[in-house]
Amino acid sequence: MSPRATRLLAELSIRGVEVSHDGARLRLRPSSALTPELIEELRALKGEILRLLGSRALARLREAGGWPGPEEWRVLVALARAGRRGMREAELARQARVEREDLGRVLAQLERRGEVRGDGVGGVRLVVC
Repeated sequence: MSPRATRLLAELSIRGVEVSHDGARLRLRPSSALTPELIEELRALKGEILRLLGSRALARLREAGGWPGPEEWRVLVALARAGRRGMREAELARQARVEREDLGRVLAQLERRGEVRGDGVGGVRLVVC
């Protein structure tokens, strides 16, 4: 998943928009939360979002307790920007705008769902779907 698609899904989650699909059609509720800019970006990234919604990773995510909350999304977006190399926890907390003492809780939730992996020495990376 590209950083653009990750950021878009994070923005939708923060706005309280539920994203699902029916075959090749995206379902977004409530549609009243969508701005013209978000709709344009959704159209541009539709294929990528549909692939994500149909992925095994999303099925695991739903089985493990649902869609990430705002803090989790900010951590996932920061890690997506870092790419495969990941980043140190201190830098992650700064970029994701998550208090350092809250970061451990957020990472534990994401690790339980299989979305991130720690390296055992203070680094974290996104698990590629």
